Amino acid sequence: MHHERISLRAAMREMRALASAQVERFPAGQAEPLRFVAASGAPPEIAAAARHCAANMGNWISSVYWFHHESDRYGTARDF
Repeated sequence: MHHERISLRAAMREMRALASAQVERFPAGQAEPLRFVAASGAPPEIAAAARHCAANMGNWISSVYWFHHESDRYGTARDF
C-alpha cells in the first residue's frame, strides 16, 4: 500500500478494497477451526465450544465494524 501523495478519497477506496478482500476470505477462515475440531476427535463439549466460538466470530466482526464505521465514531461518514 502506497501512502504518499494519495488523496483522501483514493485512500478510502484503497482501504475499502483491502477490507472487502478480507471479508471475502472470512467464511473460509471461520470454517477452518470447525474442520480441525471435527478431525481431532475432541470430546463433544470441546467440539460444541469450538463451534460456538467460530459462530460468534462473525458477530464480533460485525460489531467492530458498526462501532468504528456505522456509528461514525471517527467521522468517517463525512462527505469528502
